[in-house]
Amino acid sequence: MKSMLDACRGHGKYKPDALCFSSPQRHWRFGDLESLSNRLAQAMLDLELVPGDRVACLTKHTAQ
Repeated sequence: MKSMLDACRGHGKYKPDALCFSSPQRHWRFGDLESLSNRLAQAMLDLELVPGDRVACLTKHTAQ
């Protein structure tokens, strides 16, 4: 069984234009999600974070 992460990565690679999720203000495609998650991962590497480090995320309850 694939994980949700595996499924999203697969769609990002093979169906980048497929709709992933949407809000009244914006629609995201799987390719968008893949690109944004790669940018976030690279930013974490640039901060020299490693597996096992803890990261806090303070966000508003919106899709953006």
